[in-house]
Amino acid sequence: MSETLRHPAPSTIDIPGPTPRERWRRWRLSAFASLLEAVLRIAHGHPALWRWLARGYHPALDRFAAANARTVCALAAIEVPAYRRLLSAGRTGARRRLRDFPETDKENYVAGYDAASRCWGGRLPDRGVVVDESAGSSGRPFNWPRGERELRAVHRDIAGYTSLVFPMRRPFVINAYSMGAWATGTTTGNAMARIATVKNAGPDLDKIVDTLHEFGPGFDYLITAYPPFLKHLRDRLDRDGFPWARYRISATCGGEGMTEALRGYLEERFRRVRSAYGASDLTIGMGAETRFTVWLRQRLQTDPALRVAVLGEDEQRLPMVFQYNPLATYLELGGYSNGIWRAEGGEMAHIPAFTSLAAEAAGPVVRR
Repeated sequence: MSETLRHPAPSTIDIPGPTPRERWRRWRLSAFASLLEAVLRIAHGHPALWRWLARGYHPALDRFAAANARTVCALAAIEVPAYRRLLSAGRTGARRRLRDFPETDKENYVAGYDAASRCWGGRLPDRGVVVDESAGSSGRPFNWPRGERELRAVHRDIAGYTSLVFPMRRPFVINAYSMGAWATGTTTGNAMARIATVKNAGPDLDKIVDTLHEFGPGFDYLITAYPPFLKHLRDRLDRDGFPWARYRISATCGGEGMTEALRGYLEERFRRVRSAYGASDLTIGMGAETRFTVWLRQRLQTDPALRVAVLGEDEQRLPMVFQYNPLATYLELGGYSNGIWRAEGGEMAHIPAFTSLAAEAAGPVVRR
């Protein structure tokens, strides 16, 4: 109730139905989108194929991802009332290229239209929807409904990155993320269940310690948590005299940056510690650290010449570096000096997000 009082209610939309010409165009776009979706479903149907695509890059993947992004935007212009209204308020004329579609953000799109009008058909599905809440770092927490189709994509990407970065024979995931409305908690647990035994312990040290003792050293454990909690867990297990050498325990984290000093401290006990990249307003599981990206980041820290060549002379911060699947995420650079960015966009709201690997203050336009 307090949020409703502090922020004006988003507008609802009453737009006439599509014309016969628009219906014909919708049918053609839907058929093309179904074909693209079938290709994606085949390409991502098995974790091994997903890993192969994520490891490599070819310009053909970019062209396919761009065609998919453009088709989604064109369909949204017909099927999503809020996006249709946004387009009608902008430039006129045909939008044939991806760059013809406008950017959206929380201010001009998410806060301006209710959740239902931002869904396909202007209606929130009756079932199969999970609503995540962002942390409110922009000044206000937002709700982000995710339908069954989007959740399947999220689960597939999380499972794909996990199997890529942490090859395990008997995987056992202990999910230590907070189990509230945030996307990292229950969504991570549900995704990991595709490839591992999972216990959603939450950030509870006693439960995690008890789980490790009860199930014993016969598993490959992966603990998901925020970086500071991993330090608390290491310190607690050290105080208890935990037999680290008998166990195979790795960790993945997200939600905030990881320093190399903290990684080094954790990897004195954990076999491997890697960060994942995502955002509640887009999707989680968009990218992850790999052996190569960690090596590159550590070289940027210790090699001044490489740091200047990649980041520029004036950049003092050490960025996180992530690998992404070029078939699942389309990156578009526009007018920035060095183009050193990692950026991903979500399916439903066409919202750009970016993590700077250089000194620019703003990022490129991104479509998914």
